[in-house]
Amino acid sequence: MRIFLRRFIFILILQVVSSSCQALTLPEALDTAEQHPSLKLHGLNIIARELETVDASAKGPSSLEISTENFGGKSGFDELETTIEFSVPLQNARVVRAKKALAEAQVGLSHLEKDATRWLIMSQVSRAFHRALVMTGLVDEARENIENAQKLLDAARIMHESGSVAEQEVFQAELVLQHSELEQQTLQGELEDAKAELTTAMGLATIEDFEVVGSITTELEIPDFATLCDIIASSHPDLALRENEKTRTEARLSLLRAESQPSWSLVAGAKNTRETGSNDFLIGISAELPGSRATRGERAALKKDAERLELEKANMLRELSLSLQSELQHFRRLQSQTARLRDQIVPGAMRLFEMALTGYQLGKTDQVVVLQAQKEYLSQKQAYLQKLDELYQSAAAIENLTGFQRRSAVSASK
Repeated sequence: MRIFLRRFIFILILQVVSSSCQALTLPEALDTAEQHPSLKLHGLNIIARELETVDASAKGPSSLEISTENFGGKSGFDELETTIEFSVPLQNARVVRAKKALAEAQVGLSHLEKDATRWLIMSQVSRAFHRALVMTGLVDEARENIENAQKLLDAARIMHESGSVAEQEVFQAELVLQHSELEQQTLQGELEDAKAELTTAMGLATIEDFEVVGSITTELEIPDFATLCDIIASSHPDLALRENEKTRTEARLSLLRAESQPSWSLVAGAKNTRETGSNDFLIGISAELPGSRATRGERAALKKDAERLELEKANMLRELSLSLQSELQHFRRLQSQTARLRDQIVPGAMRLFEMALTGYQLGKTDQVVVLQAQKEYLSQKQAYLQKLDELYQSAAAIENLTGFQRRSAVSASK
């Protein structure tokens, strides 16, 4: 019997453990997003572009020519002359270098496209994670609201049984409790939606049940303006794409210049004269002389394109710097407002509610005063959490703008 009970308890514990939600931290969410299907697609694209670089140094096609002369007429085939020529193109080093530069620029473009996609995915994961974290705080706050409403209902019942208050106050307290439970269910649904959004951002195939683990605090650390500007200038995807496009433009210009030069081929062959029965060997060099003026307009256009891309890059850097400055100012304002709510307004509202509830339990305060104090406390607590949500969304906007990401959450109390 004891053995059976031990096994039963052990199986029950295993079921409880296995059914519990898996904890998910921000670093784990970002690591999971590294396996996003979109990144795998870009990885295959990079491999394909790298394979194309092999063709850059390939020689042009060889040619074989067979010709006959002096046949027909009175002599028939007696004076027939047959010539066979085989032509092998000589590699143009300038053309090879230009093709390699263009192929390598295409590989670089594929890497940049993958980096830009990764940049966007990580930003979406960070934003969705902190959104789910804030919603978790709102759900916890709703549970605390239920506990306070239950305290109010218990106090109303005790005072009604003692004849201190009318039965109406008990009904009012019950309605407050029911409203609190309904609000908790609504917020729980919004939390599940936030988790689904996070699951999509991480690139998972199915929606999994997990618990977002972390802290929501006003003490977020963001580098200063100069450091973030350096990060933008060195690694922002849009700027890197403009630089790559300029590189590809210059490579195409170099290729056009190289192809406007003469191309040479080595020719070897043999000639047979049927009349004399002699065989002669031939060797020579042939040249293809392209017209350089044929691409003069295209080459001039590519030069202007390179200048335009350089100006676009400078203008984009200027706009990004201005946007960053505005986002940082917004972030600092939200941080100050959220800290004031946390340190002054919310604790003050909580003390007023506790004082009102204690006074009501002692029969010194009306129920309406308690309800008003509770409403004010909940309103300020929700305002604090909403400000925290705005603060994290502002931080996510800065991360999306610069690429700077906080991979670990700092510890703090709510």
